[in-house]
Amino acid sequence: MFNTVPIHHPEQNALQSAYRQNGTHDVAYLDESYRIEPSGQTYYIITAAVIEHDQRDIVRRDIVRIAATTYWHTTNALQTNAGRTKARELLDYLGGPSGTETAFIAHQHPINADDHDGEAARETCLTAILHHINKNLNADLFVLERRLTRMMENRDARTKKIAITQGLIRPSARLFQTSPSTEPLLWIPDLICSAYRHSITQQTPDLYQRINALCTVLPQT
Repeated sequence: MFNTVPIHHPEQNALQSAYRQNGTHDVAYLDESYRIEPSGQTYYIITAAVIEHDQRDIVRRDIVRIAATTYWHTTNALQTNAGRTKARELLDYLGGPSGTETAFIAHQHPINADDHDGEAARETCLTAILHHINKNLNADLFVLERRLTRMMENRDARTKKIAITQGLIRPSARLFQTSPSTEPLLWIPDLICSAYRHSITQQTPDLYQRINALCTVLPQT
């Protein structure tokens, strides 16, 4: 299994423990893309890529091989011709006929004018993703890219707690925040988020066309 974080690093150990507890259930990998500056169109997007437990090692190995790097961030990659080529290769792999991955996109577009930090939009999108996947698929474990501050992590935990209280998700649902350097499978929702964002902004619309067949866009609430 590939990781840039050493196999016995505490963060890697914690992730492997979460996988063991999850058993043979699928895992959802989440990432977000947003623009909250009021000077242009605003949006908040959360993408979840759901991967079957016996496909994790295969998909991880393949995307690292295609990217030919130990670091990937789609926004940075799209700044260069070489990076755009790699992004298209990765999206073509995900959207290929042999793929088993599925993806779900929750979005708010535009963001409410009084939502200055985008956190209310994130709560809405995260709740929609958790509810749809946890109720309709064999997935309890949601792996997210670690947020910038503990306060932000706590807000996500609160969102999950409210969703449980409201009966929207099972009490067994878990959020696990980590780094893409620990789990390269987080590159996948990053790719899909960027591709969907570019379909909104019309910057590079062909990106999303490569994977739209595997994506379900949830109704905006």
